[in-house]
Amino acid sequence: MMIRALGQADAAAYRALRVRALRDHPEAFGRTPDEIEDAEALAERFARASAELDFVLGAFDGDTRLLDACLARARELADLDSLWLEVTTTNREARSLYASRGFKSAAIKPRTLKVGERDHDEELMALSLADA
Repeated sequence: MMIRALGQADAAAYRALRVRALRDHPEAFGRTPDEIEDAEALAERFARASAELDFVLGAFDGDTRLLDACLARARELADLDSLWLEVTTTNREARSLYASRGFKSAAIKPRTLKVGERDHDEELMALSLADA
């Protein structure tokens, strides 16, 4: 498997995958497909990205170790002390993955995402890079 920073040529495929994920699993994301930038805007964003501080990683071919690659990259940043993320509380697989990498629960934010008639709570999780 190859993990690398996405570039301009990846913009259309990235957008298609992101839109599909939003349509198939709206409860896992805080956006709708209509809120995603078009491929041209994404290509411009990827072109402007700094290799060190602003990046989007993609995993290609095989089992995905994308989170591990992101964490390794974050640990290389000298001034970065912690990482924060939000995940819907019903997404047990993602919460378990984050916890297995050292993320700790910091808070539950009730009713932060509404999909159809259903409200979803989000868990705020943090990872201290100083402890790693």
